Amino acid sequence: MKKSFEKKYAIHVGSMKYGAHEDHLTVDREFFEHFEERMVEDGEVEVHLDMFRYDTHVDVKFKLDGYVVLNCDRCLEPYQFPISSEQRIIYSFDKEMSFKGYEVMYTDPYAAFLSIVQELYDFISIAIPLRKVPEEDVHQCDPQVISYILSEEETGNSQEEASDEIDPRWEALKKLRKLGN
Repeated sequence: MKKSFEKKYAIHVGSMKYGAHEDHLTVDREFFEHFEERMVEDGEVEVHLDMFRYDTHVDVKFKLDGYVVLNCDRCLEPYQFPISSEQRIIYSFDKEMSFKGYEVMYTDPYAAFLSIVQELYDFISIAIPLRKVPEEDVHQCDPQVISYILSEEETGNSQEEASDEIDPRWEALKKLRKLGN
């Protein structure tokens, strides 16, 4: 990834004074295009960062609100899926520090900035459901596609009918097994 892209989605800890800080970022199509194996092509997610800088670490709360464009698993048409998530990461400069019960990432104490590109992508990815079928008030599938799916379920799949026929190779293997007994 380009350094300019990483700095756009980064926490600038080198110039951060001790105490509370806030920042605001927008994740959009440009952001998603930087990932080769991406689950999302488009969307707009507002990211609000509440940060507190300590001597040994930075405590960051990520608040994500917006939407991503997903393809319906039934009809493959795109629809907007709402994203609303809160996550927390502690970026520690000291590996000896112990933060029980929190997500902790150890980082270079002399780094000028902390790239949060991967964290943002991961937070959005885990908010996406495994089954992408929207509610009817969000997206209506094409009636022709639904009728096709229903007709396939009623008539059965031609592959299932073909599986009733026994493959001659299996018959030959069964004969060999009988000979061995």
